[in-house]
Amino acid sequence: MRNADALSRSVNVIGKCLVLSKEIIRCEQKRDDLCIKYKVYENFWNGEDGMMYRQRHKEQPRVVIAATPIHTVSVSCH
Repeated sequence: MRNADALSRSVNVIGKCLVLSKEIIRCEQKRDDLCIKYKVYENFWNGEDGMMYRQRHKEQPRVVIAATPIHTVSVSCH
C-alpha cells in the first residue's frame, strides 16, 4: 500500500526536517494545563532529565507530549 500511504501525507510536510528536542518538550510540558494538572497522579512523574513521563501497569514509561507540539510529533512519527 505504498501509494495509498504516500497519498495520505501532506505535500507541505514531505521533505521537511521536523525537530522536536527534549528542551522543547520540557518547555511545553511546563506550560501545558493538562501536564500541570496530571503531576499529582502517581503514574505521572518527572524523570532525571526533567521530562514528564507516564507509566501504566507493566508497561514501559512514555514521554507525555503536551498539546502544542502534538501535530509535530504525529507528523514526524507517522
